[in-house]
Amino acid sequence: MSKLLINFFTKKTAPDIARRFNDLPEQILRRLVYSGEKSILLVKMNECKSAIIKKGEVTTIFTDMLTGCNSVCIIAKDTAGNPIAIMTHAMPTEKSIATQCNNIDVELERYKSILDKRTIPKVYFNVNERNLDNPIFTSVRNVLNRHFGRNFKETVVKYQPVKNHSTANIYEFYPNNLNQVKITYVGQKSSTEALT
Repeated sequence: MSKLLINFFTKKTAPDIARRFNDLPEQILRRLVYSGEKSILLVKMNECKSAIIKKGEVTTIFTDMLTGCNSVCIIAKDTAGNPIAIMTHAMPTEKSIATQCNNIDVELERYKSILDKRTIPKVYFNVNERNLDNPIFTSVRNVLNRHFGRNFKETVVKYQPVKNHSTANIYEFYPNNLNQVKITYVGQKSSTEALT
């Protein structure tokens, strides 16, 4: 043990740890956000943020440090065909979920006049696989039902945090085709989806 600590403090092991840490996508995105990059929107713990996704404006929305929390992302479209992304990140407690759902409701009300009712919104639940019995699903569905009826698609992504791996949930819209979104989940699993 002491040899490991000595190696760490003499930087024989630290460069490898630092390299792995800095290579995580959320670390790169955070550095860009903190350096003033306006095309990336960071959603921190207990926050809800949204953006109309447009080329030359916000094209990425993400949250990180998901080690037990819920992350919910709703993607709808405005009447001009631009995606609208709403993301929350909160603990799976009754109070936090109530706040999370209230924030989603407020954001949907904000966009109500420009939401395209002809497109089907998508909701992505990212939940720790140990917390699948938390009420986030029913609570968010109730909010979405008020705004869209039952006309929305949902995806549930269960995650299990793994040490030294990404804990981020990232939605990157392709600038040349905003109807394509690359979604990266906890553990750096990713998929590309078409928005309709």
